[in-house]
Amino acid sequence: MNMELSPKFAKQNFEGEAGSYHSWSTTEFPLLAQSKVAAGLLVLKPAGFVLPHSADSSKLTTTIFRL
Repeated sequence: MNMELSPKFAKQNFEGEAGSYHSWSTTEFPLLAQSKVAAGLLVLKPAGFVLPHSADSSKLTTTIFRL
């Protein structure tokens, strides 16, 4: 099985005053679909704030910040 493991840029889905949201689509990256995972990146600008979001699916979130 050949796997493409080179870095890929995420598609920007939204940009606002507080920051932007980028995601990697399972249609563009079959390895994500095979693994049954999704990938996204939330980029907050300084002093940016995002309200919590609730959904029916369980989610794993990793937050990394720098002062």
